[in-house]
Amino acid sequence: MVDYAICSYLLRNDKERFIIATKAFDVYKDKELPRAYREYLNR
Repeated sequence: MVDYAICSYLLRNDKERFIIATKAFDVYKDKELPRAYREYLNR
């Protein structure tokens, strides 16, 4: 469910909220971000 919320920001190209959501949910705190997320952040 968390990935659904994070991905919705990615699809809407809302980088600010995407970053906030990835930090707020702490799902990837001790893990590497999925490739699609990393590529989006590096654009």
